[in-house]
Amino acid sequence: MEITGKTEENSSSSAEKSAVSPKETLTPEKLRTFEGMSEITDSEAEEIIDAINIFCPLIYDFLVHSENTTENIKTNLIKTAA
Repeated sequence: MEITGKTEENSSSSAEKSAVSPKETLTPEKLRTFEGMSEITDSEAEEIIDAINIFCPLIYDFLVHSENTTENIKTNLIKTAA
């Protein structure tokens, strides 16, 4: 899974634009363009990128399953309240 995100520079121009396209790999140089990341070392950047690549798919899967579960809970609450 590739990482996308917004920088301070383009966040005000369009919500649809991102700093990293879905097909572009996040690099230490690209990571340093994000607010608060300009001073990180290559080693720190690689650790952050590794963590992002591990956790983003997990979070995505959780959210997809949570959305389905949340919709089921809402439906059941509406049926119960009625």
